Amino acid sequence: ILGGSSAINFMVYMRGCKADFDTWQELGADGWSYDDVLPYFKKYENNTRPEFQNDPQHGTGGPITISDSLVEAPYVDAFLKAGEEAGYPTCDINGGVKNGFDRGQAFVGNGKRQSTAEYFSLNKKTASSLSTLLKYVIFKEGLLTSCGYQASGLYNVSEKSEEIPWAEMLIHLMCTGPDQTFYYKNFSYDEKEYPVMYVGGPHDPSTAGLSLICILSHPKSRGWIKLKTTNPEDHPEIQPNYFQEKDDLRNMAKGMQFAHNLLCSKHLKQYIKEIHRYNIECPYEYNSVEYWECVLSHFCYDSFHNVGTCRMGAENDDAAVVDSNLRVRGLQGIRVVDASVIPEMVSCNTYAPIAMLAEKAADHIKGVSVSKRW
Repeated sequence: ILGGSSAINFMVYMRGCKADFDTWQELGADGWSYDDVLPYFKKYENNTRPEFQNDPQHGTGGPITISDSLVEAPYVDAFLKAGEEAGYPTCDINGGVKNGFDRGQAFVGNGKRQSTAEYFSLNKKTASSLSTLLKYVIFKEGLLTSCGYQASGLYNVSEKSEEIPWAEMLIHLMCTGPDQTFYYKNFSYDEKEYPVMYVGGPHDPSTAGLSLICILSHPKSRGWIKLKTTNPEDHPEIQPNYFQEKDDLRNMAKGMQFAHNLLCSKHLKQYIKEIHRYNIECPYEYNSVEYWECVLSHFCYDSFHNVGTCRMGAENDDAAVVDSNLRVRGLQGIRVVDASVIPEMVSCNTYAPIAMLAEKAADHIKGVSVSKRW
């Protein structure tokens, strides 16, 4: 698909914490600290939030439009206030901060998805040629044409959280509902072939709902990927090793407990008629950490932000596949520019960091440094 995941994802705009990128530098990715990468975030960004127009952390003239969520509901403000009550300020979570809550921003311009295919303004002839080469076809229309996230938060849950430089947990507030038949009628989709998952819509107290989605941003568990055969067309063998480290299960459970407590706060509970419980038998007290560990052993899924299988690092790092210029070690003329080179997961969805990585890689290839404008 032209544009890769940016053509089909939830369009969430989040950069991550300052410490995420400073850790890359510490791990041997020289030139990839927060101060080094910030100009490249700004270079592609055309942020439409009014208070960011003269903000040194944001760009306003880039090719990719970033906008606030178009869906407004009264519980968005309640979510932010609940975060403040829990000790997390309402702030610009894309300004390098470690923790905080903010209204959602998305890769959306004038109500339209901002994929990297749109970013580079591919014409039909170029798109056709690339589609033939890649054996795929680009589809610009889709069911999810607006971002369903209204707000997000970064927070920590472990016992020594003050010693952790980044946010351990990411939480998204998402509207679910109301009447989805609008999408089928207007986009000519077959409901059986394309069932609705999550679609944002206008707030209607009689039909709308909300979900809190918790993501463990920095798991300690590590999986692996291996070749099954020498045929490059064959699928590889993948073992994710979810929750191999007990700390991951415990921290995720604490994150779920935190999210539940947000829903029960004085700010949000007025909008909630019922909190749906998982239909499983757990011998533990409801909303205890042990209860959520039990739930997670039955209901948990990947958030599609896999990174690091071809990570960049120092010359003396045996696990590093590419150097700080993204050149494959031991080979000539080959670079890797995608999520696989990220040496340590960022505290966010990965579209924004990967777009930054591509901008920076382009300068490496051209042999130039970032413009003074940024």
